[in-house]
Amino acid sequence: KGTDFQEYDFQKHTAEETAPLLAKAAQDMRRAGLCFSPEGDSPASARLFEALGTGCVPVVVSHPSRITFDLPFPSLVDYDAIAVFTE
Repeated sequence: KGTDFQEYDFQKHTAEETAPLLAKAAQDMRRAGLCFSPEGDSPASARLFEALGTGCVPVVVSHPSRITFDLPFPSLVDYDAIAVFTE
């Protein structure tokens, strides 16, 4: 589709108003094969974990060596196997 994108200020709306939008976003991520995961406040942004939580393969726009210090359990999780990294 591509027409569903809209700018939304979550701080100006109640949880009840926001819940349907978040539910639709999660549903769309579950249907997608790949989810774009750009850097946010830190190289490993919440988008990475949101994608993983919905079963979507995150496409991380950063070199793995740049974000490894931010990723939890690096000795237990092979992030190269569960995400795509690109610069």
